[in-house]
Amino acid sequence: DIANHISKKTGLNIRFDLGKWKTIQKEAESREVDGLSTATHHASRDAYLSPSTSYIRFTSLVIVKNGNPKQIYSLNDIAGKRVALQEGNLHFEGILKPYLNNTEVVYYDAIPDLIRAVVSGEVDFTILDETAFYVADKLGLGGFIKSAFPMGKPFDIIFYLRNDWPELVSI
Repeated sequence: DIANHISKKTGLNIRFDLGKWKTIQKEAESREVDGLSTATHHASRDAYLSPSTSYIRFTSLVIVKNGNPKQIYSLNDIAGKRVALQEGNLHFEGILKPYLNNTEVVYYDAIPDLIRAVVSGEVDFTILDETAFYVADKLGLGGFIKSAFPMGKPFDIIFYLRNDWPELVSI
């Protein structure tokens, strides 16, 4: 909706390409795409992208299978568990980093894959935000996941745009 509004006001032709998050980040770095639409600020991106102001704030949530069969209620309960993480997602991996010695990480390409892994029992939990429930509903799995507890501080979502085109961020 934001992009449609910007397009109407400015005449920019904004197009969204979906794909593997890790691949899209590499494409942004090599300027094959002009930016990232749902990113969090990370210093490693500042060399080639400029951050916009935040347009929404989310909470990092530990997501488990409905019924919480692995009894995950706090950070103390994730030791020895299998966690699904989206490959290349610097935010969720960063907040889990202090606990990675005691967990087994299984990487997946996309958020729907993480949700399916939790529901199927391939993994014990994942870390996502509130949008996990929207994605789960779209997959027909809305009643199969729940939030066990929030993890870390709320975080801002930004556009990250080519830093050689500063007018993009101003728009």
